[in-house]
Amino acid sequence: MLVHSDRRHRFAVSRTELWDTITQVDRYPTWWPWLRDFDATELKPGAEWQCRVQPPLPYSLRLVITIEDVVAANR
Repeated sequence: MLVHSDRRHRFAVSRTELWDTITQVDRYPTWWPWLRDFDATELKPGAEWQCRVQPPLPYSLRLVITIEDVVAANR
């Protein structure tokens, strides 16, 4: 199944600062309390992330995310 989101968000920091922050993949578990398991090393094309999300509900969701395209400081 392919999931696509076209939501857009604005952040009160520069594009460079935001990019520098979101490429710190090792910090994701500290930002997202629902993230229970997270196996990822970097944000680059071809990377495959495996994770488990446990929201405050009686179930968890396991995901495999394949990074297909990365344009630094853009997407």
